[in-house]
Amino acid sequence: MKKKLYILLLFQTLILSAFGITVTTTAPNTGVSKVMTVDNGKVYELNFNTDVLSSSKVEVNIKELGSTIASQQISTNGNHELTFTPTSNAITIEFNRINSGTASLKFEVDNIQLKEVVSSRLTHEVGTKNYELSDHLGNVRTSVSDKKVSGSSKVISANDYYPFGMEARSVFSSEYRYGFNRLELEREFNNSNSIIDYESRLYNNRLGKFLKIDVKWSHYPSHSPYSYAVDNPVRWIDQGGFGADDGKLHANVVKIKVTTNQGVKIIYLKKNFYENLTKEQADDWDKYGANGWYEANPSTFQKKNRLIKKGEDGRITSTTWGANTPAKPNELSKNDHNPSNINPENPQGILNIKVKGKPGSIVKYGIRDPNGDIELGSIKVGKDGTAETSQQFGLKEGQSLFVQEESNAEITEKSINATTVPVTGMKQYDKKYDKDAEPSIEDVQLYLRKKGYKKIKVKDIKVTK
Repeated sequence: MKKKLYILLLFQTLILSAFGITVTTTAPNTGVSKVMTVDNGKVYELNFNTDVLSSSKVEVNIKELGSTIASQQISTNGNHELTFTPTSNAITIEFNRINSGTASLKFEVDNIQLKEVVSSRLTHEVGTKNYELSDHLGNVRTSVSDKKVSGSSKVISANDYYPFGMEARSVFSSEYRYGFNRLELEREFNNSNSIIDYESRLYNNRLGKFLKIDVKWSHYPSHSPYSYAVDNPVRWIDQGGFGADDGKLHANVVKIKVTTNQGVKIIYLKKNFYENLTKEQADDWDKYGANGWYEANPSTFQKKNRLIKKGEDGRITSTTWGANTPAKPNELSKNDHNPSNINPENPQGILNIKVKGKPGSIVKYGIRDPNGDIELGSIKVGKDGTAETSQQFGLKEGQSLFVQEESNAEITEKSINATTVPVTGMKQYDKKYDKDAEPSIEDVQLYLRKKGYKKIKVKDIKVTK
């Protein structure tokens, strides 16, 4: 028979009695008592207020057949409560002075209420709930039951894994179906716990290979199409068996002829959709503009550049650092040629700076923003004539990096590069592309207000894809 744990969900109080007393005592362990009728097995709560006078110390006791079943000592004024469960139909409530000596002391107890706690009860069968302890890659290392055995929680499973997921040591129960990357074991296929279901394909953790090629194999020409986590399982996991991948931004850009009370204007608005972004990236994109619409550079819409190309459905797609982007160089479009305006290919990464020059020379670095520069730090050339640093950065739309020496600095050599900051096992955020999305008159009006055109009233818009 399984033990049952009862959970109190709703409390309702029934006042059985209310009374007040004033007590004057001249000896310890003296006071006042009252016999009350109760129902055995039910939960009761005794509530009362005390006014402790003349430095009295009071003890309240709940007694049953001469034995104390609940007790509390009180030396302060205010409201107090005491909960107990009787095993008979009669109890004695005592309020006693516990001060020593024979001095005359007084205390008052009033608003005494004995309440039955009536509860709505649900049952939970102990042993049906498990708790999982995972590592940084999401692997369930230990699973324990809420049932205790000899005073300790029952272990359902405990696993140590080799890098590609083969079990090194294992305590396993047939009750538990999950393993490496917290994915379900395919026991019908193989009883050795070596085959794991990654939704799109099966994985053999003994071989460290998938049993089917990656549909995105062309993205990783230097890796086998059967490889797991681009052969770096300490850093990466493979989301759904589709391989690690960059994030993608899909822009729906529209050209709008806007008729207003101040004439006709032509503007370009853009709405972003995305795949495989982190939560921070998705939040950044979602907060831009007016209901997701914001100004687009006409050249972005009219011609291609090295990061952007149009798809068949009219979308403009760019690749960005994403939730599951493997580590790779972060190419700079402008390197030493213009260190005051550095545009890394991926907006999140690590800026690496090395300089040589006159000792004491200072070089500052930071983020160049349309609303003003944001300085991230500076380095000072040491006695050996060199200095170097690394700084993590995250850029938003319209921002770039800068590395700038102070006016009196003498720098003879500068080396600037960037790398990506890969993130392991993060949740992927997507917003499905809508090729038919168009701004409304209200969206355009809100956009113009945000741009500072508060007096312009939009009468009509004509959208051209």
